[in-house]
Amino acid sequence: MSNESSKLSQVINILEKSWEMPWVIRLLCLGLFTDIILISSKSVGILDWAQGTEPDLNIGWIIFALLSFCATVGLLMPIILFVLKALVIYLPISREHAFSDQTNYVPLLMVKDEALKKESPFLLEYHDQGEQKLLSANRERQTFADLIACLLLFCAVDNWLSLLPTGKNALVPSLWNASNVFLQCVWTFIIITGLGIILYAWNELSSKQIYHPPLAAKANKNKTL
Repeated sequence: MSNESSKLSQVINILEKSWEMPWVIRLLCLGLFTDIILISSKSVGILDWAQGTEPDLNIGWIIFALLSFCATVGLLMPIILFVLKALVIYLPISREHAFSDQTNYVPLLMVKDEALKKESPFLLEYHDQGEQKLLSANRERQTFADLIACLLLFCAVDNWLSLLPTGKNALVPSLWNASNVFLQCVWTFIIITGLGIILYAWNELSSKQIYHPPLAAKANKNKTL
């Protein structure tokens, strides 16, 4: 009876976790990676396995798959995301647009430059406090955007595998082909929304702004000259 209660509590814990979006995205990434590595190395995907075609797995292959997953999410993905973030940050999207929409806000670096120029401890402390608040507020947002980016990258690779003869039953293209027009529109909307979240969150890295009306007025005045 105690074993059944323990199993039931584990199931309930998993169901409770399913409401946590980061946990769900990580689980989806793991599932997609499993499909990718199975198709790449065994020519049998998760859907093939579900239909009765069992891949030839052994303990050595399982260890290799685990190490590959850890290397992918711990080393490869951060490098790819770093490059993508750099591209997004240096896209001409608009620090100026964000600045013009918030007339009482200025970039953090402008406050720091002003503090060093005037040798003002107050401005320097104001800058440091503002930076800490922004970093704290952005940390969760950045983590969520990074997870969405990882998920989309895994989806792209899994979809690419459908071009291979052994990848006809890859998860992503199979799900897309099995969906009707309405569901395909839903998937498209989810993808576009995910890309929007990523661009918004990553662009925030390049536009850290703080409330400072005098400096904002001075900057706007210089801008109009």
